[in-house]
Amino acid sequence: MMTLFTGVDDEFDDCPLEEKHLEKLNANCRQLVVRMDLGDGLLDDMLCCGCITWEQRDTIKELNASTAEKKRKMIDILTRRSVAHYKTFLACLCRDGQTDLADILAVDEGKIILFYNVILFVINYRIMSKYSPHK
Repeated sequence: MMTLFTGVDDEFDDCPLEEKHLEKLNANCRQLVVRMDLGDGLLDDMLCCGCITWEQRDTIKELNASTAEKKRKMIDILTRRSVAHYKTFLACLCRDGQTDLADILAVDEGKIILFYNVILFVINYRIMSKYSPHK
């Protein structure tokens, strides 16, 4: 069964992050904080794809902190999500032109991850975002 938002198989990927994913995030945390760009809509893309919730996105955006602290918060949230969310995060990085970071974080997912459903829903999200009750 394919998930509408992530395009990944829930039966196998909707489990907590495995040690190998957490190790990738921890080993590359500093690099993510320095190089990841949240400014081009990465958080909104992650929200649209179900990778993070409205509350999580708003928490990150509303932090009275440096951009580095916002990135650390986003990474912290991601460590408590599922394998499916991790893969969707990689797809969102690719969609935002940050494939080099997605490659660094890829575990068993292959080099460049592009879930077509993610791309389609990101486009739909940008078109329909004006109808959001959370604006």
